[in-house]
Amino acid sequence: MTYLYFHIASPVLLWLGFYMIFHVWADQTNSKQYSLPYYVVGITATLIDFYVDVTIGTFLFMQWPNISRLMLSARMDDLIRNGTGWRQWLAVQIVGRFLEPYDLSIPKQHKTYGLYPPK
Repeated sequence: MTYLYFHIASPVLLWLGFYMIFHVWADQTNSKQYSLPYYVVGITATLIDFYVDVTIGTFLFMQWPNISRLMLSARMDDLIRNGTGWRQWLAVQIVGRFLEPYDLSIPKQHKTYGLYPPK
């Protein structure tokens, strides 16, 4: 039963990890030092990203994971740049709504390459 709860909560945990890692990263990059919480959140978010890509990403995009891109963000980036149809549309919507506005990295690592309408 715990596995089911984790499976349901994993996309939310992934987004929270993304949000935390990019905000902590931006703060600590300015101060040029990285603390233990940065690494803990980064490793945890990476593991959850892998899990969500292999499980939910496979179901959501109706395609098997590619061994060369085992992160959900890498799958969506590939679909945005090289995909067509509903898969590309879905990836653009997810990245445009949930990742691109909150990505504080320079240059932005999560982007829709102009396919998502600006606000």
